[in-house]
Amino acid sequence: MIFNRRAERRAGFCLSLNKAQAGARIMQFLGRILRPNYKFHQLILICFAVEVPACFAIVDVQDNYYTHFDADTVSVFSFDFKGSSGNDESKSVSIANHTIHRGEKSTILAIGSYTQGDSNGVDTSDNGSIHLRYVRPLREPHGFEVFTQYGQNRFIKLDRRTLAGVGYRFEWKQGTPSERGVIGLGVMREHERYVGLEEEQKLWRGNLYVSWATPLTSNISISLTAYAQPAFEDTSDVRVISTVILKAALTERLGVRFSAEYNRDSDPEAGLESSNFNYTSGLTYSFSRK
Repeated sequence: MIFNRRAERRAGFCLSLNKAQAGARIMQFLGRILRPNYKFHQLILICFAVEVPACFAIVDVQDNYYTHFDADTVSVFSFDFKGSSGNDESKSVSIANHTIHRGEKSTILAIGSYTQGDSNGVDTSDNGSIHLRYVRPLREPHGFEVFTQYGQNRFIKLDRRTLAGVGYRFEWKQGTPSERGVIGLGVMREHERYVGLEEEQKLWRGNLYVSWATPLTSNISISLTAYAQPAFEDTSDVRVISTVILKAALTERLGVRFSAEYNRDSDPEAGLESSNFNYTSGLTYSFSRK
């Protein structure tokens, strides 16, 4: 597979990273998120996951939005460091964060992730994304939101994807970490550049979603979120993602989380599958400070 070196430099990722380079990139990422004078009202949830999902076109933000809903500020980190030697020389480094600040009249959400891995000297993953969202409640149960996103994934030949959009949200069931019901309707402008293609693809897309969650028991909850993003110029060009998440609290701080995600692109680039499925599972442990 041949890759465009200029495109790789623009995306900011190298074809091959050793452990030191991967660690340095993670520290740079953390440095941009954290500030010495940053005050947390509710600080750091660490998730040790079996697998971290790859970078897809749609970022599901709803489950993150309702995390620790009673806190003014929340920062949630997920780390995954894996490696092996012998018959299989491999390593994988993943990091993800979502940070939420809830003011009196609005909520700001930031989500970022990066994954890099190789096996026997061959790169197996290199992707990252950043999503920012501003949500302002109107008269209940109505709301308004503005969002922007950047992503890249070398293994689906995506050099970069940027988008910005606005939308309306309707919460038919007031949201909590374990229970919610919300529908969203919006529009966004999308710019995509793929490796090997000179022209950047530019489209207007709709953005429709529904997110529902309910408790199964006093300490177990399940949620379902589904997105659809049809292109205005060709309504047969639709991107869809659905995510199911099951969470269980073992103690006040310790919990387990399982998620399954299906996504489909009705018009994928040549050589790419139209559908993908992935799952993650792991333990969560939370630290808090009032």
